[in-house]
Amino acid sequence: MPAEQYYQFMALLDQSAFSYTYELLGDQMQHKIDKMSQVERQMFDMKVAQLREKDEKKKRTRKKS
Repeated sequence: MPAEQYYQFMALLDQSAFSYTYELLGDQMQHKIDKMSQVERQMFDMKVAQLREKDEKKKRTRKKS
């Protein structure tokens, strides 16, 4: 993360009601998701599902090892 973005993010975190970076990040992500068109949201949901499946496959492979 570039230094300036880090400073801005930490300043936002300091001024927010959140205690942890993942909470602020989640809030910002939700704002972006809420603004998506129906088509963008469908593509987003498909990508999330693909990433989740890829991660699950990796976990299953590790358990077998």
